[in-house]
Amino acid sequence: MGPDMARSSTADPRGAIWRRWDPHIHTPGTLFEDRYRGDDPWEDFLAAVEAADPPIQALGVTDYWLLDNYRKVREYWDEGRLPGVQLVFPNIEMRLATATKHGAAINVHLLISPDDGDHVDQAQRVLNKLTFDALGETYHCHADDLVRLGERSDSSISDREAALRHGAKQFKVTHAQVRSVLEASAWAKENMLVAFAASSKDGTAGLQDDSSFREVRREIERMSHIVFTSSPKERRYWLGEGADSVAELQRAHGGRKACLHGSDAHCVEKVGAPDQERRTWLKGDPTFETLRQSWISPDLRAVVAQGPPTGPLPNKTVAALEVHNAQWWTSGRLLLNPGLVAVIGPRGSGKTALADFIAVGGNADVVTEIPFIGRAGRLLAQAEVAVDWGDGATVARSPLDPDQTAPSRIQYLSQQFVERLCGADGDVSEELREEIERVIFEAHPPEERSGATTFDELRDIETRELRARREHRISSVEATGDRIVAERRKQEAARDLEVALHQQEAQLKEAETNRARFVVGNAKTKVERLATIRDAVAERQTQVDALEMRGKAVRALQAAVSDLQETGFSRITSDLQSKYADAGLSADDWEAFRLKFEGEVGAVLEAAHAKTTAHIQAARGTSVAAKPGEPAAIVPYVSDEADLSKVPLAALRLEAKRLEHVIGLDERRAQQLQQLDDGITKLRRSIQALKHRLNDAKGAPKRVDALFAERLSDYAEVFETFADEAERLRALYLPLREGLGNDGAMAGLEFTVRRRVDVDRWVAMGESLLDLRRGGPFTGRGALRRAVEDVLAPAWRSGSGQEVRAAMGVFRENYVEKLRDHAKVTREDNPEAYWDWSTKVSRWLTGTDHITVDYAIEYDGVGVQQLSPGTRGIVLLLLYVAIDRSDDRPLIIDQPEENLDPKSIYEELVQRFSEVRHRRQVIIVTHNANLVVNTDVDQVIVADAEPRSAGELPRFRYTSGGLEDQGVREAVCGILEGGAEAFRERARRLRVGPAPGDA
Repeated sequence: MGPDMARSSTADPRGAIWRRWDPHIHTPGTLFEDRYRGDDPWEDFLAAVEAADPPIQALGVTDYWLLDNYRKVREYWDEGRLPGVQLVFPNIEMRLATATKHGAAINVHLLISPDDGDHVDQAQRVLNKLTFDALGETYHCHADDLVRLGERSDSSISDREAALRHGAKQFKVTHAQVRSVLEASAWAKENMLVAFAASSKDGTAGLQDDSSFREVRREIERMSHIVFTSSPKERRYWLGEGADSVAELQRAHGGRKACLHGSDAHCVEKVGAPDQERRTWLKGDPTFETLRQSWISPDLRAVVAQGPPTGPLPNKTVAALEVHNAQWWTSGRLLLNPGLVAVIGPRGSGKTALADFIAVGGNADVVTEIPFIGRAGRLLAQAEVAVDWGDGATVARSPLDPDQTAPSRIQYLSQQFVERLCGADGDVSEELREEIERVIFEAHPPEERSGATTFDELRDIETRELRARREHRISSVEATGDRIVAERRKQEAARDLEVALHQQEAQLKEAETNRARFVVGNAKTKVERLATIRDAVAERQTQVDALEMRGKAVRALQAAVSDLQETGFSRITSDLQSKYADAGLSADDWEAFRLKFEGEVGAVLEAAHAKTTAHIQAARGTSVAAKPGEPAAIVPYVSDEADLSKVPLAALRLEAKRLEHVIGLDERRAQQLQQLDDGITKLRRSIQALKHRLNDAKGAPKRVDALFAERLSDYAEVFETFADEAERLRALYLPLREGLGNDGAMAGLEFTVRRRVDVDRWVAMGESLLDLRRGGPFTGRGALRRAVEDVLAPAWRSGSGQEVRAAMGVFRENYVEKLRDHAKVTREDNPEAYWDWSTKVSRWLTGTDHITVDYAIEYDGVGVQQLSPGTRGIVLLLLYVAIDRSDDRPLIIDQPEENLDPKSIYEELVQRFSEVRHRRQVIIVTHNANLVVNTDVDQVIVADAEPRSAGELPRFRYTSGGLEDQGVREAVCGILEGGAEAFRERARRLRVGPAPGDA
């Protein structure tokens, strides 16, 4: 059972909340510049304080050297005046014997705790030790001595009050004397704080221009805990966020300082009305301990501004919790702080139960069953959990019947969930990665999510265009590779074509010689004419055949165009519309994507068909009947002067028939001559075709070079898409780096994108295409891999597109020709199989199936799935307290330290928990003193439970407050292991007094 928590009268169960202080205010009768007027200036002063808006809850009554006016305010306060003010303390303003560049003495202040019942006498005892030597006498900081000093300094003064003021003006002390007096008094060290003015008029800034006063200035600042300044720039500096770091402030100025500002009122108009409405706000109970805490944690506890800092939205914070219909709930309405809340207590005291009840009331989105409620089961049957939200709304729910339709208003990291993702057993890598990606996705502003609802969708959207571009380039690489093989096939066929051409030209020459010898005498000329006519017939027939093929092509094109116009174009648009449906275009918008031919293609094709038909008819000629009579007497159908290329085919055929009769060849000889002519015609056509193919083959090397360049360019572009995809992915994971920052141990947590190169796969594919038994550079397994690792693999892994292109160029130059030495089939043995092999090698060579873009979340180069449970736990918690900035729901974490080592807790989570409270309410159930003390939690809830009877729940009791409350600090030390040591370590680190309970 935990210790009872003693409470002070000013302790707020909500813990540390922002309250307005005026730590520097002068009253009527102040020694200098008293401008309070009227019949009853004290009534005016008190009424002005009471009427201050926002209300002042702590008042630092200020005067020069004396406590008299503080005593008077305390008397009014004890009589019931200033009812809204819960703390009144003395602020002694002193003048140092060091002047600024403006000639004014440096101001320092002693802020005195009123907690001790005889604090006025004790403070006066300390002040009495401050002395001033003048006129051959030593004067003490006491009203009588100040009067004596004033009278001796100016003998014309006879009035005591005037002498007091004059003596106070003359009285000066050194900073060294102040420090010595305070260090010599245990009471002073426990109950006094020193503040200095930062202004250039009467503060240490007035010494900055004279380097000879640098150490004097620093000594004044070193002995001080507080800076009186209203400047936001000054506050940033004294927090270590300006020109000097925290370490430099510690070295040169004694550490960070709390920046405060008061109204410094010397007249009723200025009471509670500081210049520019720069009011002082301290977070904590209205006690002097809160003032001490503001020095310990100046960034979290003290602000000078018009209003207090804003935290989470009221509707996003749980303000109170109560459980109805439950005798075991004894705490009534439990108030909760909107910032950082720690729930502590012995084991079995109801810490997790409280977390569960809050989670149920907020319909928490839990991954696993809620632990306590899952165990308690039927014992909670009548209970109802009521949660009050900061905006006044109240939600009541049964812990056994959550509303599955209501939105989740709380995020709950139950102990089971954390253990599952961070434990040593089981494959949690995928679930942890998905959780990381979910948080990162939520960190992207909604307007930057491109309509995606998950991280996978966002990643797909952001990389879709790159994947399409890569697929297009890969297809181009393959197609160009096939063309290269086809051109190389032509190139290597050139020699055979030259041989065939030479042979056929010899055959033609022999056939023409034989035809010349076929008939001699008078018939020779006619036979030659017949041969010429027959050649013309063959040529004309070739023209007709080509025209007929053209006509069929026109008709086929007309059919294709018709198909495109009727269905093809609409099919392309429909495919685009389906593939890019998320483009959000309307039906009218998509109409603009309907394809059509730019010109009147139907008319063009009809004209082409008509023109081709006319050419065919002209080439064929009209049907001509043979003329009657003796062939020799018939006028030739084709004159000797006619241009045979323009004579219709019908006339040429009739003239050939006539010449056959004129020559008088018998049927056998006519057939022989016909065969000779046909052979000559065929040879001429073949030779023409061979010449065309040979010319084409001779141009192949140049085209091959161009195609190689084109393929390498596309190949390089494939790798550029890999690089672009990596950059896109890095941009998606940018919130991971921005949330973690670049310092601390967790700077090692990062998102990495790498090309994964499966060299084994590429080599295995290549070796399957090669005959490794043959002699050459790739004989035996392993030779190819060595060549790849030497030339290609480094560029594949990390090179740019151009670097990969250069590497492939080197590999091709060094090895491609030698690959043919290892072909499984030779061109001579089986040409078709050889060229099929060449095509496969070409596709393998520039293939990229073995390369993918892999991404991972790593810590110091180790994937999250391989991390220790402790480090995995840090990663998980950092997601919610450092990265998940879009989720502003209250965050409940049950015992986050279970999987973490103490060093990790201190170095990582303390700072993160301290920061996250400003944007979301965080409730941690913990046994770890560091998470309570060093985060300076806003509220500590101490759980306690009475023993239970069999079959009943324990009687849960919860008390709460802030760390500035002595009872809370004692509870922390009594319950949490290392609690007292945590306070002591914090005290040593921040130069404060002993921990609670220390002597």
